[in-house]
Amino acid sequence: FKAVLGKPEHARGTLRAVVPAALAEALDWQALTLCPGSFVDAALTHQHTDLLYSVTWRSGGEALVYLLFEHQSTLPTEGLMAFRLLLYQDRIWEDWRARHLKAKTLPMIIPIVMYHGAKPWSEPRSFDALLDVPPDLRPAVEPYLVRFTYVLYDLSTIPDDKLREGAMTALARLVAMCFKHARTGADFVQILDRWMDVAREVARAPHGLQALAQVMRYILEV
Repeated sequence: FKAVLGKPEHARGTLRAVVPAALAEALDWQALTLCPGSFVDAALTHQHTDLLYSVTWRSGGEALVYLLFEHQSTLPTEGLMAFRLLLYQDRIWEDWRARHLKAKTLPMIIPIVMYHGAKPWSEPRSFDALLDVPPDLRPAVEPYLVRFTYVLYDLSTIPDDKLREGAMTALARLVAMCFKHARTGADFVQILDRWMDVAREVARAPHGLQALAQVMRYILEV
């Protein structure tokens, strides 16, 4: 995941496709920059992979787009994805504040979860859905609750034709197909055969054979 979507040229089309359309139009995607470091707890780095990108507004200013990849093939065991994302966002803002001591506002963060497990996604996507509030009291206290919803990029729900037609690079499209089918598709060899035109496009790109070697390693390992 990091070998491919950790490069702006491959992440650009994916991020643009999954964020709200109005936001996609408002951002300067040519300015997309990978931020160094990770905001995952050290004890969880073997389970989770995160990427943080910064991108500027077309009109000026800075926005942060945070892309979290849940690389387990099953649903999160703790059932608190929105809470985990809140912790990551807090760490991102703390880091940003340490470098912008005089700032009176904070940059926007869009949390995105990429998922490719066999089971349908059943996690609450809204953080306030995790809060234990009596239903009859919720209208009265809603103004005081922390509220945000993360973007779910569930590859299992995206038709292969749409993955093919996306604005992603050939390598990003091929990797998305592998994420979607390699763990779950009993007929994966036949599926891969239908994507050989994309694989050939990858091979023709600069460093294409090296990229294909990474893809094949992933296929063989999973």
